[in-house]
This record gives sequence, C-alpha cells and structure tokens, in this order.
Amino acid sequence: VFPDDEPLINEINEIITPRKVKPADVDFNEQFKEKLHRDRIAKLEFDERLEQTRKMLNGR
Repeated sequence: VFPDDEPLINEINEIITPRKVKPADVDFNEQFKEKLHRDRIAKLEFDERLEQTRKMLNGR
C-alpha cells in the first residue's frame, strides 16, 4: 500500500462497511412507520366518508 492510496482505501472502507445503526435511528424508524400507518388509516377513513357523502348526494 502506497501512502497516496490511504485516503482512497479509507473512503472505500467507509462505503463497504455497513453504517452502525444508532438506537435513535431505530426509534425514528419505528415512529415513522407508526405515523405512516396512522396516516394510511386516516386516508382510508376519509375515502370511506367521501364515498358515503357522494352516495348520499347522488341519492337525492
């Protein structure tokens, strides 16, 4: 290994070495998944209410 290659080797090692996952990252991911799930449910409920409203208005 030549001294000039050192920065390149370090850079490559950084790329191929998996990033250490911090507990905060795991918490954030869990919170994000929960929020996404709640948002999906809210959207489904909204779509359902919208559909009911449409049926009610068309049924006049």
